[in-house]
Amino acid sequence: MNWTKENLLKALPYSKIYNMPDDYTSGGVFVTPVNADDNKICALRKDNETAGLALTAFNTFRQKFNIPAIMCTDYESFRHINLPVIEVSEIQKALYDMASFVRDSYRGKVIAITGSAGKSTTTGICYDALKSYGAVGNINKANTVFGLSWNMTDYDIDVPYWVNEVSLNKGMYPSSRLVRPDVAVITNVAPVHLKADESVETVAELKSRIFTNMDEGGYAVLNKDMAYFEVAYGAAQAKRLNIITFGQGKDADIQVFVNENACGLIIGGKVLEISKYPLPVHILLDMGAVAGVLTSLGLPVDVNVFKSFKPLPGRGTILRGKVDENRSVLIMDESYNANPLSMKMTLEGFNSLYSHKENKILILGDMSEGGVETINQHKSLAKTVLDISPSKVILVGEYMTVLYYELKNKLDVSYYSGVEALLNDITSYVSDDNYIFVKGSHSVGLDNVVRFFVDKFKEN
Repeated sequence: MNWTKENLLKALPYSKIYNMPDDYTSGGVFVTPVNADDNKICALRKDNETAGLALTAFNTFRQKFNIPAIMCTDYESFRHINLPVIEVSEIQKALYDMASFVRDSYRGKVIAITGSAGKSTTTGICYDALKSYGAVGNINKANTVFGLSWNMTDYDIDVPYWVNEVSLNKGMYPSSRLVRPDVAVITNVAPVHLKADESVETVAELKSRIFTNMDEGGYAVLNKDMAYFEVAYGAAQAKRLNIITFGQGKDADIQVFVNENACGLIIGGKVLEISKYPLPVHILLDMGAVAGVLTSLGLPVDVNVFKSFKPLPGRGTILRGKVDENRSVLIMDESYNANPLSMKMTLEGFNSLYSHKENKILILGDMSEGGVETINQHKSLAKTVLDISPSKVILVGEYMTVLYYELKNKLDVSYYSGVEALLNDITSYVSDDNYIFVKGSHSVGLDNVVRFFVDKFKEN
């Protein structure tokens, strides 16, 4: 979006603008180092505020980038900077209103992707599939209302496709109003962030709110195998949306298949082979969701997009290297985050690839998004872990004590309350030709374990 002074006043009629020339133009707004760039407005915060950059950070970025203006809640606090100032009552509201203005100006197709697991990977694959046509999206994983807002302030309104990852933040309604998708994907539902009076069915109902601001004739792309599919299906029908399903069963419009010779998708009876080797089913389901999006847009399903797919860091990346001259290992890095569904799906995916290997190590951290069912969710992982037959299990975090007591008499298991202590011991557990799986909630810090191995690989 090209922001002029006129556009800013239309989007933010309540704002006060100081020292801005009439011929002013800029890009969107940056609020974190993640989206800092030239010709972007910088949102600044006072010491008692949370949204925006601190003045010390601004001074650093001003040396790196051309910053045409600042946004703040108090002109007097920042007038000494000698830049045009957009004064607003609240940064979050201003960004939401600017993003809404951009959405009102857009005439292309908007894709929204939500779900309890897989939404970041699906968004990444979808963006890769559409970028040759012209696409932008929040592939930086900033999927809250606030994250969508600051991303959208800088979206190009001349490209044909927007791809948005959307979380359940603030109950979905604000995101649905902001994004107003033409195509909405629900990858799955799981017991994440549950309150005492909520269930998985509640999650399905909340995720289905993504349809709220869609027009009749839009498209819902749904996982046929997900829990409470009928809830999402009913919500899509109520909005008179076209529905495309994906899943492992033959009753799905887009069927995922895996056998000993190949894996891929079956669409309308046509077999699209993605690989001669097995891929994790959860990755294939993400690809199936993207195939549903392409179908809804009337675009060909190019299997080469799937063949060239590379997982995002911490989302299934495969790393290989030497710990020392005598020990080589493979690591599946799923350390970015974890909830009960994503943990189960990725463990099963790891097993589908390496079930024939004997030296498998599982490094598992707390799943911190479970809500009231957290204890039971950690306990229920025991069967999935046992099915893998690992040679070693390493558990990290408060809630993993539950799984430790479930497994301690059945497998070789070690427990750590935190990552720091594990890092001191980790190499003692590693032997040559180990296949190592790493996953836990981001707060556990298992990405430090992966970083430790990467550093070792560089040394050797």
